[in-house]
Amino acid sequence: MATPTPITDEQLAPFRAAMQTIRTPGTYDKVYNDECVFSFDTPFSPGGLYVSLSNWQGVSASYLTSHSIKTSSPVYVTLG
Repeated sequence: MATPTPITDEQLAPFRAAMQTIRTPGTYDKVYNDECVFSFDTPFSPGGLYVSLSNWQGVSASYLTSHSIKTSSPVYVTLG
């Protein structure tokens, strides 16, 4: 088994800067993790589903860049 490469501070810098945008969903917040808000892609589709940690909207890989630019959401979790 290969030894994992340690992550450097330079690699973590963009993530640390984006940490202020990450929010935890509350009791009444809807998390769109079943399908893409723009298409019918699901976590089982090729490429999976990406859920923004800023607004909890799920988007497919084909809409990820445009969604990130439009909503200023820099951090996503991948489902699938």
